[in-house]
Amino acid sequence: MPFVLCRFVPLAVALLALPATHPPQAPTDASKVRTALLWWIPLQVEPSELNEDARKAVAEFRARQGTFRSHLRPPADRDFPMRAAFEKRQALERTIVGLFAGPAIDAAAASFAEAVSPSYEWEGFSGGPVAEIDGAEQFLIRYPKTPIRSYALLLIAHRCICALDALQYEARSGSGDSASNLAQQARLRQRLPEAVREASLSEHPLVRFVAADVERRPRCFTDP
Repeated sequence: MPFVLCRFVPLAVALLALPATHPPQAPTDASKVRTALLWWIPLQVEPSELNEDARKAVAEFRARQGTFRSHLRPPADRDFPMRAAFEKRQALERTIVGLFAGPAIDAAAASFAEAVSPSYEWEGFSGGPVAEIDGAEQFLIRYPKTPIRSYALLLIAHRCICALDALQYEARSGSGDSASNLAQQARLRQRLPEAVREASLSEHPLVRFVAADVERRPRCFTDP
């Protein structure tokens, strides 16, 4: 299981205002594609599980990942948590390179991975996903026309779900400042449907598909 398990609390209310999305020519196995794109692990899906358009998108994704070369600089500190966090940045970078083609993608992928800067692990608290959201948002402020915008928004939407899950647990357990917690929840509940809506309009079939699945199943973790 990637990172560390969070406590799931349904968040469908935050998505009720969204129109239903029914992207055509989508893969049939949502969890496998979703896990690969959002947790940056190899895409474990068989061609027989996909329709023709999805098979083409997945083949291109795997082909581009097969020629991936990281543009990130390894940390000078070889401590395990630092190394593990660096490997997560590389995995995010590799996922973006797999999704998108073009001369600007390598630089954008590396820059986005540095901005998101995933931690070694979340430890079940909201700080990890909130930090990833804030990093992705800062990247979009700096590069509003980036070719990877739809993926950045997809990741923001999903991490909003994860952060809300953790914030709700923290509120119930009395951890942290209550007013700050509620304000953070309000901010993320507003941002979640906005990010899902725009990600669902992506030109990339896999991003569209996962955005629709995130809308349909607003969970941090899903079955593989």
